[in-house]
Order: sequence, then structure tokens, then C-alpha cells
Amino acid sequence: MKWIAAAALLLSGCASMVSNITTHPGHKAPYLALTPGLLAKFHIQDAGPCQAPCIAFDRGQPWPQAGSGPTPTLQLEIDSDPPRHDQVTAAQSQLTGTAILLPGYGESRQDMLAWAIYFQSRGFHTLVPDLPGQGATGIDDFSFGVRDASYLAPWFQAQGTPGPVIVVGHSMGAISATYLAKTIHADGLVLLAPSSPFLEATQGAAHFFFPTLSRWLPASSLDSGLADALHTMGISNAQTDLRPLLATMTQPVLVMSASHDGVIADDWPATLQGPALTQRTFARDNHFTLALPTQDKRQQLDLWLARLEGKPVPVEIHKGADPGGDKGAGGEDGVNAATR
Repeated sequence: MKWIAAAALLLSGCASMVSNITTHPGHKAPYLALTPGLLAKFHIQDAGPCQAPCIAFDRGQPWPQAGSGPTPTLQLEIDSDPPRHDQVTAAQSQLTGTAILLPGYGESRQDMLAWAIYFQSRGFHTLVPDLPGQGATGIDDFSFGVRDASYLAPWFQAQGTPGPVIVVGHSMGAISATYLAKTIHADGLVLLAPSSPFLEATQGAAHFFFPTLSRWLPASSLDSGLADALHTMGISNAQTDLRPLLATMTQPVLVMSASHDGVIADDWPATLQGPALTQRTFARDNHFTLALPTQDKRQQLDLWLARLEGKPVPVEIHKGADPGGDKGAGGEDGVNAATR
């Protein structure tokens, strides 16, 4: 009987490990890491030290209009076969407003800076926070996005930025973004590689990030650990399901997903529906490259934003095309963003 007790103890330990890992997101290396000096060149400011309880965030200002003076350039490097290279430059744009950009599981606000820079280049103010339980935010209440809006809504309302307001979320951040957009009555919602419900998403992520451990770990231990994680967070799996939330959203919603995500099930995005929901799928992207604003994604978002605001579609000004002095690729203000 001793071996039965030992096996039970081992399996219990495996379940506890799963629960602990799931409810305590680690910090991955960001897609884009900017020093304070580079932040300033991109018209981004760190809001300063964060003393609990508080939201740590970066604030971005709209770039000068193309042709009105020097502007920075963000160079993108996408790890693919063959490798892809791209850049975000200033644009002739009449768009205005504020974009709130929310990172995914285990990510920090720096992971959303590439998209923040895109919105700034189009004329938007940007607010990019660390989510509760992640990064430098001094709120230890990780809930897989379910309760984030209760902290983010009052924080946003204190910022005094102009509308229209667009909320953007990547991966698990799409759950946070959807709850926040509904709470603050945002004018639009953009979901990048949106997460499936907690149980499905974490099992898929486990197979992707820990393939050896996933093969070794008994399914019962994984299921038990994830059930314990839901109990620890004080949420239900149903609360992490975007489908009922989006089904009642009348604001415009744009879902941008990959043909082969690699982490989330490929058939998941198609199940998301709503009165004003638009789907766009990208054949060359995956879960991680959707965090970078490559040209095909910029074009789709430019069209969607222009329709939302009833304004002309922005026109990018590339290196050598604008006499106003854009530096372009390799310019002194250029910086690279690369996928892992």
C-alpha cells in the first residue's frame, strides 16, 4: 500500500505545481525593449515608480504629422522562413483618440509597445499598463483577465485622454480588453490572437511551452491542477470565455488571428461572433508575431479605424518618399522589434 500512497502524493504534487505555475505568471523577454532614451524618441513616457496598489504604465503621445518634422522609425524583424523585415513610419493621418493596449499572460507592457507605436504614428494617444499580477503593477490579483477591468477602469478614467477610445488586447489580454471595453463603453475593441477559455488555453499552452513535461504529466494531474488554479483565482472557466461577452457587444470589434496559431486552437477564432465583429486571418503569422504590427496587419487596422471614425485611410510615408525628414530604416532613431 505504500507505493499507492507515494503515487498519490506524487500526483498531488504535480497538480499543485500546475496550479502554482498557472496562477503566478513568469516574465518572458519582451518583443521590444526600449531604454528611457529611446522611449522619449518615440514620444513615450514611463509614468514613474509604482507603489502598491497601483497600475504601472507607459503613456504615448501622437507623432508629428508626416512632413512636419523628424519622426522615428520602428524596424520589425520577424523570425520566419524566410525572415521578414518591416518598419513602422509616420503617416498622413486624420485619426485621433486613445488606444489602451493590454499584454498577454506572463507579458509586460513592453510587449505591446510595438503596437502602441503604430497607434501613435496614426495620431493616437496610447496607454500601455502592466496587468494586475504581472509586470511592475502593484496589484497582486491575477485572475486570467476576469477582474482586471475593476482596476483598469478607474485608472483609465483618471488619465483624461481624448476619445474615441480603442481597447487592444493580445492573447489573455484579449479577455482583459473585452471586459474593460464593456466597462468603460469603449468605441472599439481589437483582439490579437485572442485566448480561448482558461482550461482550453492553458492546456494548449502547456503542450507548446512544456512539450516534454506535458507528455510526462498525467492528464488527471493537469486537470486537477487547473481546477485548483480556477479555485485559487476565484473565477470560473465560463468567465474566461469571450463568446458570450462578444455576442452582446454593439461596438465595432476586430479579431486578428493566425491560420496556424501554435498555442491557441486554430478553430477557436471562428467561434467568436458579434453584431459588429470583423474577422481577419493572417496566413504567415502565429500567436507571437501577431504582437508585431507588420504591413498586412497595419493595412487592415488602418481600414477598420478609418471606417470607425469616418475618416480617410492613413497613408504611410516611407524612407525617401517624404521631404519632411523621416529617418526611415537605419535612421538614428530607428530601433528593432523582433519575435522570440
